[in-house]
Formats: sequence, structure tokens, C-alpha cells
Amino acid sequence: MQNNSISPSVPTQSSPTSEAEKVRAFYNKNSINFSRMVPDPVARSHNLDLAARMGIQPGNYIFDAGCGAGIPAIHIAQSYPGTRIEGITISEVEAAEAQIRIAQANLVDRVRVQVGDFHAPPFPDEVFDVVFFNDSIKYSNQVSQVLAEAKRVLRPGGTLYITGLFVKEPPLSALEQQSLEEAKQQEMYGAHVITIKKTVEFVKQAGFQSIEYDENQAMTMPALALRLTAANLLHPNSPLFFGEIKAVKPSKTKTQNRIQPSAVISSPVWNRHEENLRYIEEHKQIFDIENSYPLNLFENFIKEQRKGKGGTISCCCNIEKERCYPSRFAYLSEVFVSDPALKLLDIEDFLSFSHRLEERPELQINRSLLQQFLATGLDPSKVDMVTVGVDVRPELRHSRIKLYLSIRDYPEKIAIAIALCGEQRDWEKLIVNGTLLVGFDFFLDNRAAVEVYPTFSPADLQRADVQAYLTSRLPAKALPLLYESRTVQIGISNDNDSDILYFNNFKSPNSAVDYLKNETVNQVHAHYRNRVFHDLYLGIPESEFYTNSIQRVKMYYHMNNFVNQKNLRLI
Repeated sequence: MQNNSISPSVPTQSSPTSEAEKVRAFYNKNSINFSRMVPDPVARSHNLDLAARMGIQPGNYIFDAGCGAGIPAIHIAQSYPGTRIEGITISEVEAAEAQIRIAQANLVDRVRVQVGDFHAPPFPDEVFDVVFFNDSIKYSNQVSQVLAEAKRVLRPGGTLYITGLFVKEPPLSALEQQSLEEAKQQEMYGAHVITIKKTVEFVKQAGFQSIEYDENQAMTMPALALRLTAANLLHPNSPLFFGEIKAVKPSKTKTQNRIQPSAVISSPVWNRHEENLRYIEEHKQIFDIENSYPLNLFENFIKEQRKGKGGTISCCCNIEKERCYPSRFAYLSEVFVSDPALKLLDIEDFLSFSHRLEERPELQINRSLLQQFLATGLDPSKVDMVTVGVDVRPELRHSRIKLYLSIRDYPEKIAIAIALCGEQRDWEKLIVNGTLLVGFDFFLDNRAAVEVYPTFSPADLQRADVQAYLTSRLPAKALPLLYESRTVQIGISNDNDSDILYFNNFKSPNSAVDYLKNETVNQVHAHYRNRVFHDLYLGIPESEFYTNSIQRVKMYYHMNNFVNQKNLRLI
């Protein structure tokens, strides 16, 4: 899970306010934490209910602002695969307890809690999918600043979620005011509770959209009703209630700003196809990719995939010297299907996609190489993976679509693929495990090419004969990447001016990127360095390792982890 690991601690950039110091002193002396005061099953149920209301999805990168002892973060991480959570608490005592709990839960690579002030969170811009305040925003008397920072660290389209105590609309009776002041001097010391509508107004002023709020959260969450009952026993006539607010940071495309009260904030149903389209849209926004005819058809192709749970997506950039071509995506269809014949349907879907492209008369696709490969039929039980990709260039005729088949224990098809590739190599040393990735490139100007990818799996790389072969076969400058990665591929085609070396499943993706010392590569990776992705592939022409500096790099961010690691293949 190295790609889900938390980055090293970053110090806060500004000292806490005097108000924050009051809260720090209070929580360092008092163990007031709901998740710690009730049985774990009750706390877990409550925290996962909150996660559902936020709309948390597997793989999200989350900021828990005012995280306390880290218990909600632990429950969420245990229940949502691939999530990473950063927590900030003003209390050193709570942070220390949280770190112990995280270690006991074996989540140190996915959950981090540090001492800090959520008025100045120490995170880069636009990195989080969700920012939430779980009964913590009441400790700020600078809500505008807090929300501005929340918006800063949220990615476009990210979710803001606030839950906690609010005070009812004025005027308050004398007894209500007295009860409120008593609570603020005791278990709510240092709090600045305001009305939910005032908080909603702050959220709107901060520039959030699609704002929803609920003034009766305790009606649908039994644990909150229990807390209100206990509070009212201590402070009769309390004007406090539990509420929630949910909002979205605008994407670069403008949407209508609306505010609507609701009885219950619903959580979206997780849909793999929608998730894949979201990853594409985020990549397009990051790199200002304009819509194009091939890309629009590719997105429609993904929408039409309805078999099983759906496949996974890779977002890619091809760097050639100082130029970056980011309009590259790949869709890897579902691997574990009950009927292998569905792989044939994946190929038929690709062919339908290619025919739609040809509805534009200036675009022509040459399928002759694929026809030769399929001429003797295809046993779908020997096909591990079907991948469909698109690579859009400024000049449409230089764009291409891709079909890649990962085949296993299929010597006759491996022989055909090698013949179509047209290259002579020491194939018996390259194909060591009976598998081969076969790629077909269909350029929109009627050109076509075949590329084959001998693949060395983690198990292969442990073999002494494979280690000896690769260390002698690869350039010396490539060996640090070999040692850093757990899977290696070599792309071979007579259409390439050099074999392309692919490295992935890195021990440390950031270290691998840093090793290249390429400014454009660093600029691309800066957008993904603090985001969750399942795997990073780096493809580098072998000839680049014999130059003074590496100028050509292919970067593939495999965004979700539905595919078994041993079957991951790149485009």
C-alpha cells in the first residue's frame, strides 16, 4: 500500500491564536470526546453514518479538521479502502493518544494526526476530496478564515462537511441564555456557538455551492439524540441542537449556487463508472484539457460499460522535452468476470468505438494488424486484461486509440504478436512467465503499429537469473529505478526509435520521480503527489538513459485499485 502512505509531517505555518490556546489548554486537561466515552460499536456506527452523509468514497484524501483522539478517522479508514486521512488537533495530549490508537490499528501509512490549528492548515492547495469539521468549528471565532482555508485545500468539486452544535435563532430567553453560558464555561469552554443559518451564510460567502443543511440531525442519528438528552440534564433550557451542513467547492465550470434545507443529507451511491469519469474530469481540469471528438467518444464508451462492477481508469501525460501531452487516458476492463467470453465483448465494444470515430470522414483507422492477430480466433480464457485507451494530440490526425490485450499461457498468440511486432530480441529471456502484453495502436491517419511488453512481475524480479539478465541488459542509469520498482516492462516495437522501459509498483513513487530530475515531470507530479492513486508507471525510452538528462517520459497514474496488482498493465 505504499501509494496510500502519508507524507512526512509538515510544520504549521503560523502560531495558534490566543483563542486556540484556550481550547488547547482545556483539551489537554479534559478528556471530552464522544467516540472515547461510548462503546466502540456505538461510536463506529455513528462515525460511519457521518462518513456516508459526507459522501466519502474509497480512495478519498480527507482532512479531519479538529480530529480529537482520531477515532472517527480510524473508523473511516478501516471501512473505506484506500482512503488517506490527515487530522489536526490543537491538543498535544489528544495527538499523542491518536498516534497510539493509529499504530494499534495498523494504519500509520493511511492516517496521520498532528498538532496544529485549522485556521492555518499546513497543506498544499487543492489536495483533499473531503474536508470535515466534526463538532469542532464551534471553537473558532474566525469562521470566515477557517472556511477560506478549507476551500483552499479542497480540490475543485471537493466536499465541505460541518456537523456539530448550533444555537437556535434569537431571541433567547433569559433561562436559555443562562444555560448556554453555563455550557460554554464547562464542557464547551472556549466555544463560539452560532446559529446554523449564520454558518450557512459564511459557507456561501466563502464561495461554496450546492449548500444543504439540516437543523434536525439528532432526529436521524440516535447517538446525537442521546448526547442532547445528557446535555439537557446538565443544562435545562439549553438552546443548542445538532445540525449539519454540506457544500461543494465549485469546479472550474460554473454551476448554479443554491441553498436548500433538507431533513436528511443523503450519501451518493458509489458507482465505478461515475468515479472513472470523475477522475477524467479532474485530470482535464488540472491540465486545462479541452473537449475533443475522440475524447468525447471515449467518455461515452466508459459510460456504456455496464458489465460487472466496471473497470478502472489511468490518467496519463506524455512528456517530450518541455512539452506535455496530457490528453491520454486508459480504461482497464473488469478482470474477474464469471464468463471469460465477456473479454470478447470488450473487444467488440472497442471495435464499435473505433467505427464511431470513423463517422468523421477525415478520420481513418487501419485494423489490418488486429485482423491478422485474431485470424485464427481467440481463446478468452487466456486473456487476463482488455485495455482501451485514447491519446489526443493538437493535430487530430496524430491522435490514436489503443487496444491492449494481456495474454497468459498462449504460445501461439505470443508467436503471432512477436511476428507482427517485427523486432528480433532474445525473447526466451524476456518472456519468463508465459505472459505478454500485446498493444495495438490505431492512428487516426490510417497508420497502425503493434507493440509487445514482456513483463517481469515481483516474483520474477526475485529470481537470480532475471536479476542478472536485467542488470546486464538495462543501462546503468536505469538501475536505480529497477531497484526502486517491483514490476518492470519493456515496450518493443518497430514503430519506436528505442525500446521503452516501464517501471511501476514503486517502493516510493515520489523518490522515483525525483530521481529523473526533470522539471516538467516534477510539475506534472506536483498535481498528484498529495493525491491518492493506486499505482504510478514511468515509461522512458532506453536511449534517454544514455543522454545527459532524461527529456522524454510517459507518466501513468492508475487511479483506483479494482484490478489485481499482478494483472495491472499500462497503455
